[in-house]
Amino acid sequence: MTSLSKKLPIFVISLGIFFSFTGLIALYFSAHRSPITTNISVSPLISGNVTPPEVSARHILIKDLTTGEILFTKDADALVSPASTTKMMTALVAVSDYGWEKEIIVGKSFMEGSVAGFKPGEKYTVEQLVYTLLLRSANDAAEILAAAHPKGREGFVADMNIQASKLGLSSTNFKNPSGLDEDQHFSSATDLTRLGEYLVSIPGFFRIVSTQTASIIDLASGSGKLIANSNPLLGKVPGVLGIKTGFTDNAGQSLISLVDRGDRKIIITVLGSTDREKDSQQLIEWVYHNFTWQ
Repeated sequence: MTSLSKKLPIFVISLGIFFSFTGLIALYFSAHRSPITTNISVSPLISGNVTPPEVSARHILIKDLTTGEILFTKDADALVSPASTTKMMTALVAVSDYGWEKEIIVGKSFMEGSVAGFKPGEKYTVEQLVYTLLLRSANDAAEILAAAHPKGREGFVADMNIQASKLGLSSTNFKNPSGLDEDQHFSSATDLTRLGEYLVSIPGFFRIVSTQTASIIDLASGSGKLIANSNPLLGKVPGVLGIKTGFTDNAGQSLISLVDRGDRKIIITVLGSTDREKDSQQLIEWVYHNFTWQ
């Protein structure tokens, strides 16, 4: 379990320097990559021609991070509701716009969907809110981060779409920071795989999504909350290192998983599932049974 100090709740001390609001964070994101993302290899990838499992997910993409190859797709470019996988972009924009240590006072409570129960007057760092966002998948954390933008919630969402364009997410458009179903709020398995890969290439975010529990402290009162990771595979399926869950009635169940077995890394995205845990487990076992690297 990760604990945060009352006075200085810093989860990413290993970053080593503090960033201003002038765009240095974006430069850091480009220059400092996590060891999780592997450079494209010339080693041949060999398929055993094992039939992929039949799963409930309507949209799937599996990418091999060792070779850069796409191992399997199923309607991966269709425009779909991304649900809480949206929060990967919310996290990126929050840290890019504010830095990790900015303190934010909760202005009001948000009650729609999955929430952590933040109350007006409480104060948290961006880092603590991002932990809550990515582990607990809390909609109120997303709205609190968006409300802190100098141009308000609309300005924050605009930055989400600007970042999506920079990352080449051509099938993505955001209308809110939480992922609740909304007209013209959409993405695809292809884009969300790319977004997930980028997110975990940044050490601070990789540390968060691979954490099972964290405690956050209200800086105004000193009271704490224990946040548990909603990822059903983390700590259960060997090699799973995160990344993000999602669910709405319209989107169905979503799960983007980073897996590392034998130093062979893959990302599996399943969207529109009725059993994301089972689907993802079956696909993970199929990949490592079917493919070999030489």
